[in-house]
Amino acid sequence: MKSSDNNQSEKIKIFCFLDNSLGRDTEIVLPVCYALEKYHNCEISFFFLWDIYEIRKQVPDMVLLPNTRGHHMYVEIAECAYKNDIKVLALESEGNFKTDGSFDYWGYNFQKKVYQEWVTCWSERTKQYLQEIFKSDKNKVVVTGGTGFDKYQILENVDRKTLLAKYNKENFKKVIGYAGWAFGKLYGAHKSISFKLIYPDDKQKKYDWVENHRIFVRDILKSAIENNPDILFILKRHPKESFESDVKEGLNEMNELIHYENVLYLCKEEDVKDLINISDIWMGFKTTTALEAWILGKPTILINDGHKYSADNLFEGSALADKPLTLQHYIEEYYTTHQIKEFDKLEKKDARNIIIQDSIGFSDGLNHMRATQYFAKSLTKRKANYKPKLSLRHLRLYYLMHFGKFFYNKNLFKMLPFFKKTIYVFENRNLPNFYSFKEKYYESLEKFHSEKNVNQS
Repeated sequence: MKSSDNNQSEKIKIFCFLDNSLGRDTEIVLPVCYALEKYHNCEISFFFLWDIYEIRKQVPDMVLLPNTRGHHMYVEIAECAYKNDIKVLALESEGNFKTDGSFDYWGYNFQKKVYQEWVTCWSERTKQYLQEIFKSDKNKVVVTGGTGFDKYQILENVDRKTLLAKYNKENFKKVIGYAGWAFGKLYGAHKSISFKLIYPDDKQKKYDWVENHRIFVRDILKSAIENNPDILFILKRHPKESFESDVKEGLNEMNELIHYENVLYLCKEEDVKDLINISDIWMGFKTTTALEAWILGKPTILINDGHKYSADNLFEGSALADKPLTLQHYIEEYYTTHQIKEFDKLEKKDARNIIIQDSIGFSDGLNHMRATQYFAKSLTKRKANYKPKLSLRHLRLYYLMHFGKFFYNKNLFKMLPFFKKTIYVFENRNLPNFYSFKEKYYESLEKFHSEKNVNQS
């Protein structure tokens, strides 16, 4: 199929809403946006999710979202568009979920309604599961692969020395990265929601489990840091560790270790892809970034005793360390032989191949094109002169954000119980640094499409 002739007709106007300017959801939608604009005569505008009133104010032809269940505002935006006959295109932020019925697939979509045109699954495994759930909408359920993982084939890798120089750590020749778990949520106001699947009928047992494992991981990390002063340990905080209304950071498995000279503790300063790429070994307690490390050819070590701890089975493809001596052995083995025998076992390699296929479907960088193929079938102009219904709630959010900015003072708002909940909004309402990242990503996509001779077919 030839690409659309952008001069033949008026462009299809699509509004894309985001909860953050950078990070997972942004990386999920951007390659699809590029393909829609390049091949399908679309023009995409980006908004912070509190700007939902823009749907009534400017009336797009369609709405694009990273998901329709992982954030209450995404759900609200999808519902608003759907009820006003504006088609919704949606991707998936958490697509590697357990399919035995134990995972709460719907999340914040309490109505359990399919608002979007297509339910984009990361794998055949999840497609088969969702087709059983969405019996009346089963034809909407399709496999596209995880579009957010395309970046590993598309974006250029950052130079280690250049990145470390930003933090005066460029003298380290050995680097080990660690992806944090959300232990810090234990000290937030919504901890009962965060850990609802861990011992759901026993709150105290739930919180004890989290705290005990936080200390367990912290102590193993501490031992490795102290025993290897020549190795830089990059400790990356989980991007969703705190809720939007949390101002202070709670204790996690890492932030009691930041005083060591050979530790670099990062929150949102760097993309996790870049941190994995400059690391020799990638570690975690339980983390989906292990899969991303495999795509980049990095060995992974999980600090746990082999229990799943989660909806995924990533531990089956990683070396496991349940005590300091085991982790130290792996580290010494790698820097002596450039391999970790436990990680390189045939059964581990086979598990990784199966997990990649069952988790993200494809690792060729073309998942965004698979998603775009389906989205192209739904592209349409809106009804002429149609005006969506007025929502007083959406109007209120709009005025609170756009007029409240004149009174916003971060230090003052931190001290006021109600207002501190809005800090997240005022800090992100303009999607800071988004457009520079978008430009960089689009340049990389242009190069990738040219080199791979990609076209929409």
